[in-house]
Amino acid sequence: MGLSRRELLGGGAALGAALVLPAGAAAAAAAAGSRSGSLPFALTTWQPLVGATVRVADIPGSSLRVVSVTDRSSTVRKSRVRGHGDVFIIRFAGLSGPLVPEGIHTVEHPAIGRRSMFLRPAGAGAAYQAVVNTWLPDKGGREAVHHVGSLPR
Repeated sequence: MGLSRRELLGGGAALGAALVLPAGAAAAAAAAGSRSGSLPFALTTWQPLVGATVRVADIPGSSLRVVSVTDRSSTVRKSRVRGHGDVFIIRFAGLSGPLVPEGIHTVEHPAIGRRSMFLRPAGAGAAYQAVVNTWLPDKGGREAVHHVGSLPR
């Protein structure tokens, strides 16, 4: 039985991660999030973590500080496609350990547990960012997505 988009969002798996990870891994991540009752890829989960330290579990000794969490949902809402979910950017600064190469890494914090995220360098030194996009069109919004380019302005 497949995982619906609503279940995927409710389970807290980022849409981007779901597209990158094999279906079994995405389903496992969503199930883990729904069991804990938390939404690890929700804007409201990450905003209180500004200033907190997260560990990069797959790079021994590496930790990052959450520098900022920027809500970018307004850019999606301007597309005129009704939907729900969050779009935000998390900026990190390296605190310890080796530089984190661009790619999917496991980050760990008590508020989110262990989660896979795509991290990329952002600027000079040990600055990184993750873009989280859990935006999904509302039911019936699929047709609107196909016609976005032809909507009158």
